[in-house]
Amino acid sequence: MDDSSAVPLSDLVHQWLDWDHDPETRAEIIRLRDEKNEVELEKRLRKRIEFGTAGLRGRMQAGFSSMNALTVIQASQGLAKFIRRSHQQSLEQEHPQPSVIIGRDARHNSKKFAMLAANAFAAEGIRVLWYRSAGPTPLVPFGVLKNREAWGVMVTASHVSVSWLGYASNGCQINSPMDAEIADLIEQNLEPWPTAWDAMDESKHLALDYYKDTAKMYCDSVTLFINSIKLSSGPQRPFVYTPLHGVGHSLMSRLCEQLGMKDLVTVVAEQQEPDPDFPTVAFPNPEESGALDLAMKTADAVGHDLVIANDPDADRLAVAEKVNGNWIKFTGDQLGILLASYMLDTIHSQTPDKPPHVQKKIAMLTTAVSTSMLSKIARAESIHAQETLTGFKWLGNVARRLESRIHSGGDDQNKNSSDGYTVPFGFEEALGYMFPAISYDKDGLTAAMVFVAAAEPHWRVNEGLTPYEKLKQLYGRYGYFENLNTYFVSPDVAVTRKLFEGVREKVAEKGLGEGGVQERLGMVGRLPILRWRDVTFGFDSGAGGEDGGMQLPADPNNQMVTVWSERGIRFTLRGSGTEPKIKIYIESCSDSHDEAVKAVCDVFMAVLEDWIQPCAPGVTYAERIVTSSGFVLDARSVPVLG
Repeated sequence: MDDSSAVPLSDLVHQWLDWDHDPETRAEIIRLRDEKNEVELEKRLRKRIEFGTAGLRGRMQAGFSSMNALTVIQASQGLAKFIRRSHQQSLEQEHPQPSVIIGRDARHNSKKFAMLAANAFAAEGIRVLWYRSAGPTPLVPFGVLKNREAWGVMVTASHVSVSWLGYASNGCQINSPMDAEIADLIEQNLEPWPTAWDAMDESKHLALDYYKDTAKMYCDSVTLFINSIKLSSGPQRPFVYTPLHGVGHSLMSRLCEQLGMKDLVTVVAEQQEPDPDFPTVAFPNPEESGALDLAMKTADAVGHDLVIANDPDADRLAVAEKVNGNWIKFTGDQLGILLASYMLDTIHSQTPDKPPHVQKKIAMLTTAVSTSMLSKIARAESIHAQETLTGFKWLGNVARRLESRIHSGGDDQNKNSSDGYTVPFGFEEALGYMFPAISYDKDGLTAAMVFVAAAEPHWRVNEGLTPYEKLKQLYGRYGYFENLNTYFVSPDVAVTRKLFEGVREKVAEKGLGEGGVQERLGMVGRLPILRWRDVTFGFDSGAGGEDGGMQLPADPNNQMVTVWSERGIRFTLRGSGTEPKIKIYIESCSDSHDEAVKAVCDVFMAVLEDWIQPCAPGVTYAERIVTSSGFVLDARSVPVLG
């Protein structure tokens, strides 16, 4: 349905029940219909879940607006049509039949939805390269790179939410404008095809288990990569590992064995095997407070002072280190800077008598909401640093464009580049790290191996530093960067929209006019706005400024504004694309730790008083907010207006 706004609700109910063959979700809509709950039915059926550059992601429940078996079928049918059309239009076909890799994690419903996706591709004559075993997300983009003309789909699902993520044949997540074309084809193929709900005979239709071969290739490639970047042959450090009830353990174990670390790793026994109910953690997200408590307890018991954790899909990495008797969990920005620093050291080691840019054009990437410390390091080290919009759909595709290289054959360890950049690394603040030598997406397993098998031994043996001490050394060299990242919970989309409209009005009233920009753009509390960037409308008052005039592409479908101020302050307010949240990312750079901490706290209080409370009084937020160095801000000290 291109436009359901004029369709009677009863027709939408009838259409859902006609198309949906899943007993559970059919029962949900029938119950709501029988209860005459028109408000909930409107929410579930009137608006269709949107396919975008993050694929499909949403709450697991019945309805066109949510994630469920029917919407997975619809998305898969649209992508199948797109893959078939792209294959027919390609002038460089090496295979008569297009292929798609389908992977899944071990959560509830993941296999069910992956099988429904496979049905759609098989119906369109697309060869399915099936991962029979539940496995880490990084195996899908890696497998796509190893199979030219292959596409990819990764399904993760639980009782709460579902993610259906697509990968293009270049190994990157699907991005604009491809997503719009796929969305159109989904709209043209909403009705399930005749075989859509048929039971898929895995032994017959998906007889080739592609997982085993890909897992071996992946581990061999990561091992080769780690050995190629090692700067120290010294002893490695024992550590505790947790996959947080996810799918990371089997490949982590194999990698440790291949890299001679089998006897150095202690796995958290209670969290070793996949368990979709996550019985030992409140939230299976390594960013969340308490997620690593059991791993730290295990480390204390065995006498280790280093913890390595993957999220349940193993595409993100968290690290904690015991310092002076206390556990310190590195933020995503801090770990990203540590890994970037090490990758830069490997480049220096290859040309010890020359700056890296003389021998190679080097670029590293991060996102607009991640730390700007990478840009400062890049200027000092004469390499190129570039920010992208949030997400690895942007980081991966920008890396490919910067490289301007064409992959030949299947050996991606020996990539022949043209005059483009070499991109060894990219990261985002949400514990995501990309090593293009392996794939163009976040990869928690490769990142873990770089950290424990290469970087940590180098710092300890060659520099006499622990990871925490190395981070302090970098702060001493480039300035102290403090971050405060948190979020406000919005009651609905209208409140989020009203907030951003109110913020823009405040800035416009104080100096941002249609005909140009004044020297000052007004204030946020007592903080002057020196530069204003509005990604939603594609406006940047500082284009051509200190950061080289790098312009992010406009993104009218997302709310995102950034402010630069005095005291090394930069902060971004961004509406979440998948959750009822308004996220804020605050950073300050200073020669003083205390001053940087004070600055980020001042910004939060100013934003709360001057923007949030007047423009969106219905939002809620945490009363205690922890900054990147562990300082706890009591948000209750902020006076409430009204």
